[in-house]
Formats: sequence, structure tokens, C-alpha cells
Amino acid sequence: MSRGIHPERLFTAVLVPNICVIMTKTAVCSICSKNYYAHARVLLASIRRVHPDWDCHFLLADEPDGSLDPSGEHFSFATARDLNIPNFESLAFRYDVIEFNVALKPFLIKHLLSLGYERVIYFDVDVRVFSELTPVVEALASASIVITPHITSPLPISAEPSGGEAGFLKNGSYNLGFIAVSRCDETLAFLDWWAGHCLTQCLREPETGLFVDQKWIDLVPSLYPHVKVLRHLGCNMAYWNFHERIISDSLVNGKDPLVFFHFSGVDLSAISSISKYQTEFNLKNRPDLAGIFHEYKADVLGAGHDKFVSLPYGYGRFENGTLIGLLARRLYPHLEGKYPNPFAVGPGTYHDLLRRRGLLVTDTVPSYGHADAKKRGRPINLLLTLAMRIFGSQRYEALMAYLRYISVLRRQRFLVE
Repeated sequence: MSRGIHPERLFTAVLVPNICVIMTKTAVCSICSKNYYAHARVLLASIRRVHPDWDCHFLLADEPDGSLDPSGEHFSFATARDLNIPNFESLAFRYDVIEFNVALKPFLIKHLLSLGYERVIYFDVDVRVFSELTPVVEALASASIVITPHITSPLPISAEPSGGEAGFLKNGSYNLGFIAVSRCDETLAFLDWWAGHCLTQCLREPETGLFVDQKWIDLVPSLYPHVKVLRHLGCNMAYWNFHERIISDSLVNGKDPLVFFHFSGVDLSAISSISKYQTEFNLKNRPDLAGIFHEYKADVLGAGHDKFVSLPYGYGRFENGTLIGLLARRLYPHLEGKYPNPFAVGPGTYHDLLRRRGLLVTDTVPSYGHADAKKRGRPINLLLTLAMRIFGSQRYEALMAYLRYISVLRRQRFLVE
């Protein structure tokens, strides 16, 4: 695999080649893999429009492979390898593409602070900034960490995106499509703590109460005293808080300016769709959103989405092109010391072990929805019914408790022992 650009050129300023120049006190940053690069370009362009004097930084959570040309961009560009994270190969292998992207956040933010910035603001690439980030800057004047809640008022019974309020208990109270920090000892301690969890526990694993980098932030207001929960309705507006926010003349609820909007799950090909993660809201029943959605979709397409979206993920396959399945990723930490290069193939490699145990996957593995799973689960249900009749109710409950535990893929170490 290519090493990417050299570490000493990390976040080289575009207009001053090979020299990292701190122009302002504020850095804004984002992360994505190659397929979402058009979204990143739209986000960073929107920031430059409202804050032309701020420094914008982009981190590629991928192998560059020559498919992207950052030379003409108005933001600095680096790759994940350039952060010099210990055991980088292990980190890139143990996580899927979403987990890997978000696991890099604390490392990127910490690096930017080390360059001398007083404030660092992070956005997911599917965010767009519409007006000056004054509420964020004002909050950072007295806070070490600024976060935004998913909702600021209870969901009505009829509005249940992502499983209703129970969904927030599963995924986290605060949305990490945004976080801002100021440089101080408390922030550095927080970033070390967060990075520590992101190294090994940045997992989409609802069975164990983990939801990537985001769920950990639920603890932050209790662990660190100078945390600001920013309740400004124009900050981080998204489908999960539509029940309490409506846009009119660039104002949210007729009062707060729309500062930044999170287009989470946006489907660029669906005319009236708002997010693939929910079905309650669309542009027909929320016409106040039609203008910004149509404009956003057009801008992402205009930023080269069709060219970037099909670019392959650099950490998605072994060196011979074999797809890396989730089971292979989850089991690898048990054998990390034995196989330092998990992407390698050939005799004596982790790939060889998986091959011999029948644990490799192919590109033709189907993904099943809830309806498919219910249909295909009928034979299993018959076996479970038989087991209950054989073992009795009490032993059957014990069996179910074990199955809940062992259903977590990373607990199935016996498959590779």
C-alpha cells in the first residue's frame, strides 16, 4: 500500500507548497474516504464563504492512489497515514469504512491543536454552513468543548426518527457531526481519553451499547467541567430534530439564523427524499426545506460526486483483492500480535488462516432487510421451538442469554483458535 504524502508535509498549505502556515487562530476540519470527496468540497467551500480568513483542513480516511488531485483546492489535504497513529495497519483493518472515518476525529483535532490553533471545529462532510459560526465562537470563549444535542425538546408520539427517543439512548444524546474545542489542558486530556476509546472501541455494536465515536461523548459533560451543550436551534439542524425546527427566510422558528445544516443520509438521486435513515419527513410534507436540499444536491453533484462515488475504499480488501468481511475485522484484534500486516496474503498470513477456516467472503454476499431476515429466520425459529421443548423454559432462557453474548462477532474467537 502507498504511504501517501510525507508526515513532515502534513496539512501543507495549498498556496504555500510544503510549508504548514498557521494563518489564523481557528481551524475547521473534516474527514471522509474518496467516495464522499464531493461532499467535503461543498462543506469546505461553504465555510470559506462565511469565514474566508479561517484555515480549512481535510483528512482522507483512505489510500489516495492518485485518484484525487488536491493541488487546486482551497484547503489543506493529508491522509490518515500522515497522522502517525501507532499500529496504523491494525486500526485500518479492525474497523469498517464508517468506523475508521470517525475513529480518526480525536487524532486529527489533537494534531491541529499541536500546530498552534486556539480553536478547532470539526464537521462531518455531509454538513453545510449557511451563516457565520458566531454561536460556536462565543461558546468557545468560555468552554473547552462544545457539542450539540440531537434534540432540545421531547419527540411527539407521531414523530419517531431513528426509533424515537429510544434511538438516542442507543446512538448517543449528542450528534458528533459537529464538535468544537479550544486549546487548553482540559481539552487535551479529553482528546487523549476519546482517542484511547477510538483506538479499540469505535464500533457499531448496539448489542454492547457502542455506537462508534459518538456514544462515548454522552459521558463528556460529567467528566469535564467546561463543556458547553450548544442548544442554538440553527446549529446542527437535521432530520432527527425536524419536530422542533422549521425554516423560514433563513431563520429557524422565525428567530435563530440557520448556521449549519446536517444533510445526514441524503439521497442525491431521490427528488423528494430527505434522508435514507427515516421515512417520516420528505420535501412534500416539509416544503420549507426544499430550497436548501435542491441546492445542496446540485452542489454535491457539481463538485464531482459521480466521479468520486465509485472510487474503491483503500482498506476494503486484502492485497490480492479479496473483500474483507466484518467477521474478519472483528476477529483480527485477537491475533494482532501474530499477524502485524493483516492485509497481506500468502502462506502464514491472517488471510491464509481465514481461507483455511472458511471465513473469507465474496463480493456476491447479499445484504438482507428486515423482511428478508424474518423469512429466512423461519427454519431457525423452528429449531428454537424444538430446543425450548427439549430443554424446558428455564434452560432455554439460559441458552438465549448465551446466544445474546456470543452474537457479538468479536466474541467468537473460537473460530480462529
